[in-house]
Formats: sequence, C-alpha cells, structure tokens
Amino acid sequence: MKDYYIGGIERLEKQAQLVVNKAFQEAFLQDYSKEVLESCNENRLKDFFRTIQNLVAIETSPLTIDQVKQILLASETGGVALQAFTNYTCKRCNTVNTWHNSAVPMLCDKCREEAALKIINSKVLLQLNINVTNRKEEII
Repeated sequence: MKDYYIGGIERLEKQAQLVVNKAFQEAFLQDYSKEVLESCNENRLKDFFRTIQNLVAIETSPLTIDQVKQILLASETGGVALQAFTNYTCKRCNTVNTWHNSAVPMLCDKCREEAALKIINSKVLLQLNINVTNRKEEII
C-alpha cells in the first residue's frame, strides 16, 4: 500500500505541483522529495495523500466552494418570501439559525460548505443545467 500512496502523491504532484509542494512543506517542513515519502510510515502517507487529494480537487475544480454553496442555496430557497427574520433548523446538524426572510434554506452555512466540499471532492460535474434539488439527499 505504501507504493500506492507514493504513486498517487506523485501523480497529484504532476497535476498540481504548487499545491502539493506547499502542502508537503507544511506537513514535512522541507521541500518535496520522494526519499522523504519513502521514509514515512503508511498511516502518515495515507493521511497526506487524502489531504492533497482534497486540496487538488478544490484547486482543479471548475467551480469554487462559494459558487457551489450558492447553487445549493438557490436550490433550497425560492418562491415568495416574506421580509422577516425567521428561525430555522438545519436538516443536517439540527442547529437553530436565523435567516433574513421566510424562504429559509434547508442547511446552515457550515453544512452547505461541507456539502460543497463533498461535491467538489467527489468530482461531481456541476453544470448550469444540473438539477441540484434532486440530489439533496445524496449531499446531506
């Protein structure tokens, strides 16, 4: 498995060199080298591989996290809304939040951000004509 993680890290390094090099320097406090990777134990390699997989997915995504959050928000709210601050409960984490009108979202901002990261990391193709509403249960 160690070779699998090293190979994956090398592939990601070719795909997004700056991102991987920066993460490598933060994790290992030195410049990227295969020798350092080979000297690591398997658990540390696995954790580093997963971390840079997420970072590279975010970096190479055609949409930003904020754009995906806006898509999710637009799919949750809509229609006629009264202009009154309204309390709502997040369907995922059950926290009570306040929204600026009566067309409250299903998810709080933190959960929308987590869902956006999950979408980006799963490499779901987000196109303008995708119907996010039908995918809410998968995201949550």
